[in-house]
Amino acid sequence: VYALGVVLYELLAGRPPFDGTTPLGVAVSHIQLPPPPLAPLRPDLPPDVEAVVMQALAKQPRARFRSAGAMAHALRQAW
Repeated sequence: VYALGVVLYELLAGRPPFDGTTPLGVAVSHIQLPPPPLAPLRPDLPPDVEAVVMQALAKQPRARFRSAGAMAHALRQAW
């Protein structure tokens, strides 16, 4: 679900949620930093859609969707 959230973020924002000069730097960002909000990059995006993406990118697995199907359902509802 996290990886799907990363792909969805990149599709919506036009860039990945985390960038860096080295693969290790990017990996550390994924572990330690919250993803940047989508709203400044996509002001046209419904807030509920951003909430779905942010939930998919939650650091704690328990805070994410239980399945890709649950995420897809939430995304359909949000859009």
